Amino acid sequence: MGFQQPKSDAWLIFQGTKLPKPKSVQKMEITLQQDNEPAQTLQVFNYMETREVGTIMFAVPGLAAMLNGMSDKQRFRLSDNGKILLDIEWHSAAPVIEKLKQCEK
Repeated sequence: MGFQQPKSDAWLIFQGTKLPKPKSVQKMEITLQQDNEPAQTLQVFNYMETREVGTIMFAVPGLAAMLNGMSDKQRFRLSDNGKILLDIEWHSAAPVIEKLKQCEK
């Protein structure tokens, strides 16, 4: 999710049944690994989407930066103190990324 005007804020949002589900929005530290890059521990927002689904939101520098960092095939692993919370991968995303870049304009 991203906005260009009036602010360039953007969010990378993950949802899953194994993500924490606090009753109110909390800040927490999550370790994120993208593809085979070194893992990074980042502060994120975490909240309960439904009883079964938790949400983690990462702030990113902006929609353009996020889209330029996305690739046709990409893997994300989220962990908390070594425990894997989410391990997902997408493929064939190039057409979708190009359509999202149209939204950026």
